[in-house]
Amino acid sequence: MFKRTLRLNHREIIHRCLNINDLNDIVRIDRACWPIGCWSPAQYTHDLSSNQNYVLGMFLNQPENKSMVAFGILYHLFDEGQITQIAVDPIVSNQGIGTSLMELLINQSRNLNLQSLTLEVRESNHPAIKLYEKFGFVVVRVIRNYYNDPIENAFGMY
Repeated sequence: MFKRTLRLNHREIIHRCLNINDLNDIVRIDRACWPIGCWSPAQYTHDLSSNQNYVLGMFLNQPENKSMVAFGILYHLFDEGQITQIAVDPIVSNQGIGTSLMELLINQSRNLNLQSLTLEVRESNHPAIKLYEKFGFVVVRVIRNYYNDPIENAFGMY
């Protein structure tokens, strides 16, 4: 079931929980954001089928179709949560979709009564770091050589 999220240049952005039928769109956005891909289709399939993940998609609401423009994944176990993925299609970046997606994931963490929420981000991903800081996340540690292709440190944010 779709819910209205925001308006973008006179177009409506809507959201809903994702399922395995959305795998191709998830992989498409993943590859658009990270040319070599951040995760494999098998990893996304696992996340879509796990009851410990809340996988949310945002769609451009067009009369002819509803095209996915972003997705996010919130992993939760007991009272702890981790935002494991935020991806916004580059064709619609810097238009507030990432902010809305973060708001929705944080609201879901509250609905799940999570006591903590963490994430990791490439230390060179300044736009994402700025977004996360806007929501009160702070860098609490550096994780050496966390990412591959290219090898890069991550910031652990809480």
